[in-house]
Amino acid sequence: MPVCGIVAEFNPFHNGHKALIDAAVAAGADTVVCVMSGNFVQRGSPAVTDKRVRAKAALLNGADMILELPLPSSVSTAQRFAKGAIHLLKATGCIEMLAFGSESGETSGLIKLSKAVDDPAVTAEMRAIMKGGATFAKARQLAAAKIYGDELASQLSQPNNVLGIEYLRELRLQGLKLDAFTIKRVGAEHDSDNPSSGFASASYLRANANDIGALSEYVPVSSAEVYANAAASGLFPSDPGKLETAISAHLRRLSLNDLKLLPDISEGLENRFYMAIRKSASVKELEANLKTKRYTMARIRRLIMAAFLGVTAKDANTLPPYLRVIGFNERGRRLLSVMKSKSTLPLDSSLVSLRLRGGACERFARLEEFATDIFGLTLPSVLPCGYEYTQQGVYPFS
Repeated sequence: MPVCGIVAEFNPFHNGHKALIDAAVAAGADTVVCVMSGNFVQRGSPAVTDKRVRAKAALLNGADMILELPLPSSVSTAQRFAKGAIHLLKATGCIEMLAFGSESGETSGLIKLSKAVDDPAVTAEMRAIMKGGATFAKARQLAAAKIYGDELASQLSQPNNVLGIEYLRELRLQGLKLDAFTIKRVGAEHDSDNPSSGFASASYLRANANDIGALSEYVPVSSAEVYANAAASGLFPSDPGKLETAISAHLRRLSLNDLKLLPDISEGLENRFYMAIRKSASVKELEANLKTKRYTMARIRRLIMAAFLGVTAKDANTLPPYLRVIGFNERGRRLLSVMKSKSTLPLDSSLVSLRLRGGACERFARLEEFATDIFGLTLPSVLPCGYEYTQQGVYPFS
């Protein structure tokens, strides 16, 4: 029963995701396990809809099991996002393949880059470039270009390539020997406002989420039905703007010492953050006041969201302590019985059960509970607290 792992946000699930799952099956996968972000995603914002809605859209289109990537990894850098996800796939004890999308569509070059970025010559050059004020991503690309040439290093400028490189890097660092392969991203580019050939970027779909008819051309038929039903239930789409005042209010309560505990705080950034909070009338203004050549907008948004949701540097640097199952179909159910004997982490669908284990499991479960309570405020029909504990998993048996 060859099992393929995929890491995704499915924010929302669209034709590109379906193509990736189909490619995994065509490559020999019998079962597809997806590690999916929860209700907040890597760009530092709420997902377009609840995790269970996104899981159902995936399970109806080739995914067999959905595992949740916990909040500290979901709202983190590409490095920690990949590290947490690969850690979970390894912990299942069952994964034999890894599939991911990329702009290059060519695995060997990405494998070479995944090793190049850890070359001591590259890291030394990168540190020197960063002293001049360059971002981590730009410095790494320039350093790799100097040592390995522009043609190879240019792939570090494309977001799906970067994530793919991090997945491959983590396979090596965590000693997980899988058959990894990539498919080329086709149609619309990442964050593009222009759909192409039946494919649209997730950002385009989120921007047009209120029009299910407009989405239908770029998502599988069953996914469109899932989103339509979710919309009728007040679960789709989310509106991040509803959190603006709450975020500003919470941040104004934080002390300088609170800010020092956040992920990716360095070089006195906490001082700049503290002062920016006090002179900003909105989250948009805060982002603008924090933006510098050194700090990307993505980093700033993640920092703000971490501060709002209570994610600390300790949380971000702690590997996911459990395997939480969000949903599965019949093939996934069969795999689950195998995972119960092979997994190296606590395995459960119940957040209550995981929370009661104490330690890191309790901490991560509490973060997930709070994040969902906050996420519920962004939906058309505001959800009460405790939604994380009242909803069952997704089991579309067929």
